[in-house]
Amino acid sequence: MKIAFVTTDWSQNQYRLTTGEMGAVGYYRCYKPAEYLKELGHETVVLGADEMRGLKGHNAFDKFKNLVKGYDLVVIKQLDNKYCSKLIGACKVQKIPIVMDLDDNFLEIDENAPAADKGYKQGGIKRAYATAALSMMDGLFVSTEPLKKYYKKFLKDRFDMDMKTFVLPNCSDPKEWQFKSEQNEDKVVISYHGSVTHDKDLKIVLPAIKEILQERENVYFLLFGAVRKTSMDELFGDWDDDIKERLAMIPGTPSFVGFPEFMMSWKTDIGIAPLEDTEFTRGKSHIKWMENSFKKIPTVASKVYPYYKKINGLETIVDGNTGLLASDDEWKEKLLKLIDDKELRKEIGNNAHNFVIDKWHYKNHIHLWDKAVKEFKK
Repeated sequence: MKIAFVTTDWSQNQYRLTTGEMGAVGYYRCYKPAEYLKELGHETVVLGADEMRGLKGHNAFDKFKNLVKGYDLVVIKQLDNKYCSKLIGACKVQKIPIVMDLDDNFLEIDENAPAADKGYKQGGIKRAYATAALSMMDGLFVSTEPLKKYYKKFLKDRFDMDMKTFVLPNCSDPKEWQFKSEQNEDKVVISYHGSVTHDKDLKIVLPAIKEILQERENVYFLLFGAVRKTSMDELFGDWDDDIKERLAMIPGTPSFVGFPEFMMSWKTDIGIAPLEDTEFTRGKSHIKWMENSFKKIPTVASKVYPYYKKINGLETIVDGNTGLLASDDEWKEKLLKLIDDKELRKEIGNNAHNFVIDKWHYKNHIHLWDKAVKEFKK
């Protein structure tokens, strides 16, 4: 089949707008599936900044028709602007099946999240465009079972639609992570990486980390991305200066290009993945654990889907083996267990590394994508 993946995360910030570089969403949900589907004999292409620029003006519809002409399937990311109707229409008039790929629950975005202020609040324009686009799809690809259940129920309740929906989990590819990663000898560095949308998640673990830093002078905390300047006082305003000296913050990379190399260059010992248990977060994926595992460091994660439930029958974190799971009141206990036992850190880090490479490689899951795309073969 000839398949076009249309990615939109190149437009998320000014740097990506200028360079056309992909974000993590584009990497995990477009470029990697397209690469491995090609190995199975499909003809695939990812349409990004270079192809999407200039598709405006009075003849935009004709431009979109030419863009998708000849494809057997178009897989799009979330569409949330006025041009989504033109892309969808261009597929419909040429009888090209069009599928939306979602790895977030855009209908349950917190009202205080940055995306809410950019049009995803109740009644927001981007939310309206994305919902309308969703209703016009021929099918849906999602990364987790909770997303499948949520969107199928939403479409049935709102539009009386029973849409074909396939769970296609985010996977890993070791070849992007072939860089030397080291741990520390005389100190323990706890690290967290993510976008600036996780204030509530961090609040779950920060009290425990604050206490640990007060009690253990050899423990440090590194944040990569994750915190907006406007959140600093709220999150760290009550931290004493002496423990703030062991708090480091590194700005996030503006795109995924170069991120694996940069992450592997950190000298860290424990990764954390705190997550609120909400309808929105239950649609999240297990990417932080996979990325930490490439560094051969153990992850302590919230006992929330996707970290302790199987995805398509396959384990993510097995508590005590490929990571540690923590309820909200267990974070200090679980972190100290790793801080005080270097050999345990090494054992769990190695277990996780081997498990991710062996079980969560795209090559072991691409048959699911292959089966899903063939459902739309004419």
